[in-house]
Order: sequence, then structure tokens, then C-alpha cells
Amino acid sequence: MRELYMQFAEILDYPTPQLTQKVESCAAALSAFDKDAVNLLQEFQQALRRHSRGELEEIYTSTFDLNGGCCLYAGHYIFGEDFRRSLLMVKLKELYRETGFSAAKELPDHLCVMLKFLAGAGDCEECEDLVADCMIPAISAMIKSFKSKRHPYKTLLECLLRVLERQESKATEANAD
Repeated sequence: MRELYMQFAEILDYPTPQLTQKVESCAAALSAFDKDAVNLLQEFQQALRRHSRGELEEIYTSTFDLNGGCCLYAGHYIFGEDFRRSLLMVKLKELYRETGFSAAKELPDHLCVMLKFLAGAGDCEECEDLVADCMIPAISAMIKSFKSKRHPYKTLLECLLRVLERQESKATEANAD
């Protein structure tokens, strides 16, 4: 799972020349995990093939950076601009510091940062809570914010949501035993 988390973090970040290779690598890793998730990722791959890198950069920027109706900050979807978002960020910073992880210059509730944290943190109770209580609800809200049913990043987020829900379900079952 750690490898998948890092791959999703890289794919959800600003498009690079290696994006197609990263998506192919993620699809290969997903194939052993969830065929339906692979199908969603393949839809994203098809969108990559239809657009130049410049067009993908424009799509990314207009979607996530320029008031495109969606952002990658989980706390925004859970709390809006309420003070509780600040409390979430403080808790995330503490969790990151305790595990030696750095969010660098990004806010701690950025989805890519949280995925990178999960990739390095391994299995921990706080990680399970982060996925169940923060990431899954936020990604669900992100998906709902898309106006187009066929937006490439909506499909990518649906794929990630499926992976996280499946992993969270496995963790819940393991904790019940």
C-alpha cells in the first residue's frame, strides 16, 4: 500500500513529463489489488492520451489552483474556513513531526502531503484515523464538487477513494478480530 500511496501523491501533483509512466506504474500495482480501481485509472490514462502536457497543465491549474471548484486541501471540505480546520492542521503537523515527516512548504492538509505521509508512516492507528475521518470524507466531497461527470481528475479521485475505502475496510476488519 505504501507504494500506491506515493504513486497517487505523485499522480495528483502538478503534471510532469513522467506522469504517463507514473500512471502506468500505478495501474500495474493496482492490478493485484482491485480491478475496478484499475478501470478507473485507465479512464484517467485515456484522458492523458487525448491531451498534450500543456493542456494537462491547464486542466490541472484550472481545476485545483484557479478557483476551479475543487482544491486538494482536505480540511477545506471537512471544516471550510472554520477554526477547526486550523486545529486539524496543528494536529497533522504534530503527527508529522512525531514521525519525522515534513510537509515542506505545503499545508499539512493537502491531499498529496497526506498520501506521502501514509507512504512513509506504515501502519499506525493515527494513519487509519487519518484515512477514515479525514481523507475519505474529503475526497468524497471533492468528487461531488466536479460539475462534469467525465473530468479526468474526478475519475482519478474516484479511483483513489475506492482504494482508500477498501484499505479502510480491511483495517476495520483486522481491528475487529
